[in-house]
Amino acid sequence: QELENSKLNDNIFENNSQVMSFKLNITRATTDFNMHGFKFRNYNDPSHTACIDFDEWNSPSSLVYFEGFEFKDIKNSRCIKSTQNQLSAQIHSCNFTNITYEKTRPEKGGGASIYISLDLPKGKNIDISGCTFIDNEADGFGGAVYADAFITNFTDNKFINCRSLSDCEDCHGGGGAIYLNAISIDSQEPFSNNIFE
Repeated sequence: QELENSKLNDNIFENNSQVMSFKLNITRATTDFNMHGFKFRNYNDPSHTACIDFDEWNSPSSLVYFEGFEFKDIKNSRCIKSTQNQLSAQIHSCNFTNITYEKTRPEKGGGASIYISLDLPKGKNIDISGCTFIDNEADGFGGAVYADAFITNFTDNKFINCRSLSDCEDCHGGGGAIYLNAISIDSQEPFSNNIFE
């Protein structure tokens, strides 16, 4: 069945581990997909499974909207992860509070709340705006967010008490709030009006 005017609102996921909390699989759509007010709380996942992993999603929608999401008390489970650039997303007015991530395997960076690492751009984009990141901590680069610069836009976000840690004696952390990996940039990516405290 074709998806029209689709919304999902006000769902709560608590005390989950070793399984992705939410997966979207849409085969046909004529509209954008909207989600509002989801809450993810009290995770401690030794397997490091992300709450939302875009790599496992399928959506032909032109854009997936996340608004008013709350992630709180999450340990060793990234809130949002993407390594394959499956979709375009707008993450707006979301809160990420008390999120920690300790690496157990080699990865490019930290990114306790949001981790976006892609080998090649495929024309998709992820906009992060009006979000608040409080007490985020990760091993490596990017305490709250690790992202490849060519795929992400950041506007009007607030980062409070976020930090990155060295993950080995000879390694260095960096980007206490955000680490943008800018190996190649083909177009301008907005980064404006963000507050760091």
